[in-house]
Amino acid sequence: MESDGELDRDLVNEEQEIKEALRNLPFEQLVKLRKNEGNASTTGGRHKPESEAERLMERSRQIKKARKSKHAPLERSAKIPVSRRRKVIEPKKKKGRDPRFDDLSGKFNPLSFEKAYGFLADKKKTEIETIDKALRQRRRKRLNQEEARKLKVIRGGLSEELKKHERLKAENEVRREIKVANKEREEKGQLPFYPKKSEVRKRVMQREFQTLEKEGRLDTMMKQKRRRLANTKLKKFRAISRMSRRRREARESSGGAS
Repeated sequence: MESDGELDRDLVNEEQEIKEALRNLPFEQLVKLRKNEGNASTTGGRHKPESEAERLMERSRQIKKARKSKHAPLERSAKIPVSRRRKVIEPKKKKGRDPRFDDLSGKFNPLSFEKAYGFLADKKKTEIETIDKALRQRRRKRLNQEEARKLKVIRGGLSEELKKHERLKAENEVRREIKVANKEREEKGQLPFYPKKSEVRKRVMQREFQTLEKEGRLDTMMKQKRRRLANTKLKKFRAISRMSRRRREARESSGGAS
C-alpha cells in the first residue's frame, strides 16, 4: 500500500504532465475552457467533459482535491536522472564596467571637468568659423543646396553645444562663488548656504543682465525679445483666425447643401 508521501508525489507528477499538455493547447481553446469552468462554478453544476482538453481540466481539478492540502509544496520525483557533468568551481563572469556610473572612477566634479576639457569649446568655435567661411564662399566653392543645408545643420548643433557650455560655465562660476562664501560663513560660525538649481539659474541670469547693461546692449536685447514674443503671439492669432474661418465656411457650406 502506498504511503501519503508517495501518493502526493504521484499526483504532483500527474499534475505536471497535465499542465504540460494544457500548455501546448491553442490560446482560443484555453479561453473557452476557462469560460466554461467559470460558468460551471456560477451555475453550481458541471457538464460532462467531451473533448480531451476538458477531460484534462477535470482531472486537474480532481488532483487538487485529492491532495492533502492546497497549500502543500510541490514535490518533485527523485527518479529524475542527474547529469554526469557538474560544475565544481563556478566560473567568474566578465561584467562590463561603465566608468561614468562606477564609484571606482570617483565623483563627477564639474569644475575639474571644465579645467580638463575647456579646450573643446575653442575647437568648436574654430569649426563654426570654418563653416561660416565655407558658406560665404559657397558660389566659389560650388556647393550645392544639400551640402549647404548639411553645413547649416552642423553649425546649428555646434552653436547649441557652445551655448550649453557657456551656461554650464556660468553656473560653475556661481557655485564657486557660493563655495567661497560658505567658507567665510563657517569661519564666522554661521550655517552654510546650499542653493537649489533654480537659485543658481536665477543668479546666472542676473549676471547676464548686469553684463549686458554695462555693455549698453540690454535695451537692444529686450527690444528683440519683445519683438520675438509679439511675432509668436501674432502667428498664434493668425492660426486661430484661419481655423475659425474654415469652420465657419464649413458650417455655411453644410447649411447651404441641406
